[in-house]
Amino acid sequence: MNYREDGSVSDSGYYKNGLKDGIWIESTDSNKFWKGFYHNGNKEGEWKLYSEDKVLEVMMVYKNGQVTWRKKMSR
Repeated sequence: MNYREDGSVSDSGYYKNGLKDGIWIESTDSNKFWKGFYHNGNKEGEWKLYSEDKVLEVMMVYKNGQVTWRKKMSR
């Protein structure tokens, strides 16, 4: 778990050999959060942005840390 200067959680997940690896949750300053996977320190597969009330807002797909697809969800 990593923290901001104000003590709030900035992100949470696992490290393997010093690199982010596995499922991670990364919060934004606006009480939204991203949920997705890292592999060897790179974002991989689906990453989803949820609103404060846990509604899916954006979905992105990564390959080797690069965005290959993005969709903004409508409410």
